[in-house]
Amino acid sequence: MDKRPMTPSYDNMRLDICKKEYNIKLRKIFEPGKFI
Repeated sequence: MDKRPMTPSYDNMRLDICKKEYNIKLRKIFEPGKFI
């Protein structure tokens, strides 16, 4: 269990941002035509 002094909502927000950035990176790799 993670016991950092951080609000879970802030943690989830950061996770969401990381997931979005990761998905964008994957899309750039798998669908390069859309990002030129």
